[in-house]
Amino acid sequence: MSDHKQSSEYVVGGWHLRKEVTISQIVTLASLLVAGIWWSATTDARIEQNAAYSAAEDRRIEQKNDLIVNAMNGRFDRYQQTVKEALGEIKGGIKDINDKMDRKADK
Repeated sequence: MSDHKQSSEYVVGGWHLRKEVTISQIVTLASLLVAGIWWSATTDARIEQNAAYSAAEDRRIEQKNDLIVNAMNGRFDRYQQTVKEALGEIKGGIKDINDKMDRKADK
């Protein structure tokens, strides 16, 4: 019993625990730390790359939207001009009809 109290080992439920840290534990911990830092750095790089790609896609979509809006505005302007011309012709036809009706009414 006195051997266990003076040594650096503890016996707990059949397990032997020591108060020392081995080189393999230090190497393992350092390897995990390096791997974690490496993973974090590559994740940051991927996130930055995806953000740049997303920004480029947003610009491309905006350009396409501008082209579509400009094309639709051009079509609308042409349609509006056609409607104005048609209304002018209709008004002219109605004026001609009114003039003819006035002349017949005067006779």
